[in-house]
Amino acid sequence: MDLGIVGKSAVVCGASKGMGLGVAAHLAREGAKVSMIARNSAELEKAVSTLRAEGLIVHGIAADLIQKDEVQRAISEARNKFGDPEIAVTMNYGHFIAREGQHIPRGIENTTDEELKEASESLVMDIINVVREVLPAMKKKQWGRIVHFGSVAMKEPHRDPIYLGNMRVAACAVIKNLSNELGEYGITVNGIAPGPIDTPTFHSYIEGLPESMNTAEKWAKNLVPMNRLGTKEDAGALAAFLASEMAGWITGQTVFLDGGYTRSLL
Repeated sequence: MDLGIVGKSAVVCGASKGMGLGVAAHLAREGAKVSMIARNSAELEKAVSTLRAEGLIVHGIAADLIQKDEVQRAISEARNKFGDPEIAVTMNYGHFIAREGQHIPRGIENTTDEELKEASESLVMDIINVVREVLPAMKKKQWGRIVHFGSVAMKEPHRDPIYLGNMRVAACAVIKNLSNELGEYGITVNGIAPGPIDTPTFHSYIEGLPESMNTAEKWAKNLVPMNRLGTKEDAGALAAFLASEMAGWITGQTVFLDGGYTRSLL
């Protein structure tokens, strides 16, 4: 199946591991030239080397995309390497779920103002900051694909912690607003809402849960109708489709990628 993205310039955030790496690999295998952005330079270098060994066209950029100036620098480097980005994939799956194996405080009374501000910056503003950098060229070309990875909490907020669900819902609203604004320029904007995906972040999260739910096998058996966790390949395939020519009339959507895990109808 020809996705129509051969030769296109793509930027993928959080691309050193997990779903971000899966997305970068899938886009590159479809012929895109991919700038892989991540904070951990050592992990990023290893990921880039692995994909280059396949003969894929990729470039690594170490940057902390929570910082606006780092976003500007990273996109500028991607532009200089492969031309103006025509595909942009942002990623914050798993953010705040687990930090070095420790769960964050639960409940609004145990959530600080600083955590709320940080959540807003990293779960909402990160999308906006990347979009602002890639948008002028996309508008000029009258073509662009923006895909954001969040969580099932974008459409079915977790009961706890409160700010996690609230901020992800805001990200879902941003996606819808951007799609309304940018449709006339041939730019689509969509979200992907992953459920339990087999990534290092997910495993770090479940290790701290009660014994009844502290392994991937227990999650798959008890909570996922497909009886397995999702994979980075699943993530890459969906993102590549949404970034393709064939998805040109799909925009403003947040699509569950969860094997049936979520109980919501919408």
